Amino acid sequence: MVGPVKRFALFCIVPVPVFPEEARVSQVHFEKISLERLIEMSPIIALVRKNENKYQERCFQPPCSIEPYRYGEYRYWVLKMLRGGEGLSPETEISVTNFDPASLKAHLDFHAQGLSRSPVAECYEPDGSFSQDRETETIIFLKRSIFILRDAIGKLNAEVDDLTQTCVGAIESPEKMEAIVRLIKNSPAQSRVEISIGISAPIPENEKMEIFSRLKSMFPGYASYAWKAINISPDCP
Repeated sequence: MVGPVKRFALFCIVPVPVFPEEARVSQVHFEKISLERLIEMSPIIALVRKNENKYQERCFQPPCSIEPYRYGEYRYWVLKMLRGGEGLSPETEISVTNFDPASLKAHLDFHAQGLSRSPVAECYEPDGSFSQDRETETIIFLKRSIFILRDAIGKLNAEVDDLTQTCVGAIESPEKMEAIVRLIKNSPAQSRVEISIGISAPIPENEKMEIFSRLKSMFPGYASYAWKAINISPDCP
């Protein structure tokens, strides 16, 4: 699925805030998950080394003239694949984004309508003795992040297609690799992709079923597809 220096817009890596925009406008409530659940949710798991010199800030400008939604993109060198990642091998460079649809929606709601929401997000807490700041190697748990824009004539264009952390804090110490490998053997990977579609007008009912076929054509190879719409042109002040 991912080749060398593959372009996917990813989710964020602790300790950098996972909700860079949302944190300023609302309070995020976190629900902790277990390592077993994290592995079950993660189609890609890899031992990586962070490329400190390759961070890029990116932004998405909504159609109405409100503050852009900003997010970051990080680069990692793959050291060892533990699960998934077709086309990835040691010394492949991957990008990981912290673009998050829930954060984007909170940003739009706040800046366009003055609404401050308190979203709920799943999170994982790595081993207490592990700090990514101090370590050069990290086990990272990933999934694919896709954000599509639907234009005025119904055409779908990918705005973000990258890897992202499975949830907030989805990293672990290399010292736990043996335990993680054991758990992977007992937890088949999910062949599922979730896609967010940015819309400026409601999608006609007769087009909604057709969207599934179009998404399967754009992003083949998954057993299950799910999509949700985000209004990127809310009423502006």
